[in-house]
Amino acid sequence: MGQAHQIVKSFLEVVAATPALNVLMVGGVHHGVRTDTETKRPYGFISVEEQGRVYQSGGTALVDYEITFQIVGGQSVGWVGSAQDVFAAVFNISRNLPSVIGQVIILMPTGGTIVEDPDSEFGKDIIVGTQTWQVSIQEGEQISF
Repeated sequence: MGQAHQIVKSFLEVVAATPALNVLMVGGVHHGVRTDTETKRPYGFISVEEQGRVYQSGGTALVDYEITFQIVGGQSVGWVGSAQDVFAAVFNISRNLPSVIGQVIILMPTGGTIVEDPDSEFGKDIIVGTQTWQVSIQEGEQISF
């Protein structure tokens, strides 16, 4: 079935429903890799990619996805790292992806980075933090005999 779009929708729903995440992302959280030049920092990007699918008996499949969340901030490395920690805490503990169809089996962090964007704005550094998660979802309906 493939439901990368449902994962994006779930991520955005959780962000919208969590005041601490809204306060951090004054420029919002966007799907994709670009936003207009007027967007205030910090802001975030989410992307989801299907990594593999294992078909099981009874019409189900275990499907792995990689979620990548990028924080683009004009603040310090420490601030971006703290923001990453808040997002990680919300998603690592809750395993809550409300719009996903199927059962979330695994939602775990797989890595993170903090780098300086090669572009700067008016001579000021732009710090970018990236956090990734693996999510495994059992999709499909179990068929009874």
